Amino acid sequence: MNDIRFRMVDLTEMEANELADLLDSPVDQRALKGSRHGELTTVTLIVVLSQPVLQALSLWIFQRRRKSIAKYRFERELPDGTWERLTVAIKFTENSSPESVTKQIIEQLWTAPPEVNN
Repeated sequence: MNDIRFRMVDLTEMEANELADLLDSPVDQRALKGSRHGELTTVTLIVVLSQPVLQALSLWIFQRRRKSIAKYRFERELPDGTWERLTVAIKFTENSSPESVTKQIIEQLWTAPPEVNN
């Protein structure tokens, strides 16, 4: 069985380090294009999808909720080895839990349409 891999993109270095500490999975941290002085450097995390990874990611997103909807950018690996980018929008209610976040991530990683590059 092939591993299911995804990338979480456009993270700050601090966010990437927090996630790397939480994930019980090897994480390949790649800096994206170098930033100019004063600009935020963004980082991409590449992880193999597994139940512990999903639980840790869901908990991290749940703990960071500030609004009723939080959007995160992901890339999912296609069978041919290419990657497509998508936005996952997590909706929070007063009944939200890390488990409800996990469900939304799973549903959207497989069903969200890819972003169109202009």
